[in-house]
Amino acid sequence: MATTPRSASTERVGLVRKGQGFWKTLLLSARRKPLGTAGAVILLLVVASAVFAPYITPHDPNAITTARLRPPSAEHWLGTDHLGRDVFARVIYGGRISLLVGFLSTILGTGAGAVLALISAYWGGVWDNGVQRFMDILWAFPSLIIALVIVTVLGSSTRNVILAIAIVVVPLAARVVRSQVLIVKEMEYVKAAQALGASTWRILFFHVAPNCVAPYIIVATATLGGAIVTEASLSFLGMGIPPPTPSWGRDLFGTAANYAELAPWIPIAPGVALSLAVYGFNLLGDAVRDLLDPRLRGR
Repeated sequence: MATTPRSASTERVGLVRKGQGFWKTLLLSARRKPLGTAGAVILLLVVASAVFAPYITPHDPNAITTARLRPPSAEHWLGTDHLGRDVFARVIYGGRISLLVGFLSTILGTGAGAVLALISAYWGGVWDNGVQRFMDILWAFPSLIIALVIVTVLGSSTRNVILAIAIVVVPLAARVVRSQVLIVKEMEYVKAAQALGASTWRILFFHVAPNCVAPYIIVATATLGGAIVTEASLSFLGMGIPPPTPSWGRDLFGTAANYAELAPWIPIAPGVALSLAVYGFNLLGDAVRDLLDPRLRGR
């Protein structure tokens, strides 16, 4: 019997139902994970303030004026620093650098670690042992020390800071993804693809990799906060983002020691912004882990 084509109204109803299902699932997840929702809201506000910084504050973050060490007022919401620069503007614009470094370094580091783990765990043997021993060497040193050495050798710049933090992130992503690959490659559908003559690369990227996405997302979201803290630590030690570019860590480095008592609003503002961003990433990362990990999904 011939089937009748679906009408346009039926298709629209189907789309509406799919949209309702998406928003219903999102609302249910928000109710189940209120802390994760709070983290997402915090991050949304931080990202929005960084993106729309020129529309939020009229002040130039690098403009040096004679209004030095002014307390918070209607003109300068968070006061001014020792050079007369608006602290609120530097906090808002500093979020751009901190978030950029955090996102790019996390994407590069976790991506490189995931690819290395995917290939080494699937092939095994000498290749896997060599990669894992190199990961052990990186894992044995404190992450901040490795980042400091890399930035010292390559020089202080935004690109080098991103590269240094990305290298620090690689071992964590490699270990987590490797453990998942070792499980997935023994599954029946992978054995069936091998028996049917599928190429190694096709099995890796079409059968094994898609089933390692969940742990990768968990690692990436959990690493973002740490990457931002590492960037702030490098800037605090004078090895991060070079001046006069505004950065949360740079502002803490330049003012915390000399002006903490005289003008406490100078170090407090970037410190609060940094804490909120890291706190939001940690809350969101925990929620994503609970939603994607089958062992924690029912809690």
